[in-house]
Amino acid sequence: MGLYNSIAAVEITSPYLGQRGVRIGISYWDQDYGKLLYASAFYRYLGGHLGAWTVVTVQSGSGGGIAGQYSKLVFDPNTKQPVIAYRTRDAFEASGAKWYLRTATYVGSGQGGNCGPEQTWSCDTIDEAPIASTDSFTNIGMGWIDGELHYFYNAETFGLKYAFYKPWKPGDTWTKLLVCQTFWTVSFK
Repeated sequence: MGLYNSIAAVEITSPYLGQRGVRIGISYWDQDYGKLLYASAFYRYLGGHLGAWTVVTVQSGSGGGIAGQYSKLVFDPNTKQPVIAYRTRDAFEASGAKWYLRTATYVGSGQGGNCGPEQTWSCDTIDEAPIASTDSFTNIGMGWIDGELHYFYNAETFGLKYAFYKPWKPGDTWTKLLVCQTFWTVSFK
C-alpha cells in the first residue's frame, strides 16, 4: 500500500475550528485492491497540533481494472480542494483494455460527483492509450496558471503531451497538444 504517492499542502482556515493552519494531503495507489486513495490531516498553527488522518477512496478499479497509479496531487488555489491526476486501466476484455489519464477533483457531498463510494469526487478522462503502451502516463506534472489547470505527461507515442482546461468556464473540454515526439531505434549486433 502507498505506491505512486504524491504529497501537497495548502494554507487554509479550518471550517470546523475557525483556526488557521495547513491541510496536508497525500494521494496514493493501494496495489492490494487496485484503487486510488486520498489521505488528509489538518495542522493547526495555534498549539502546533496535527489532527487525525482521514483516508477516503477516490476511485476503485472494478472488474480487475486498476485506478491510482502515478498519482500527482495539487490543491486548487481558489477552492483549496484537492485535485489528483492519475493513471487507470480498464479490466482486460476481449476488445482490449486501455490506459487512461484521469483527474479527480473533490466536490463534496451532493455536488454532482461521479467517483468515490459517496460520489464526492468529480473524475474526468483527459487522454487514453492502448494497453500495449505500458509507459503511457507514468510521468505527470500539473499546476495552475491564471485559473487554468495544466498537465504535462508522456504519451504512448514516446512523446511529451500538454493538456489544459478552464474549470471555471462551463462546458470547457480538455485541449491536448503534442509538444515533442521521439522515435527510438534499437538494433542488436
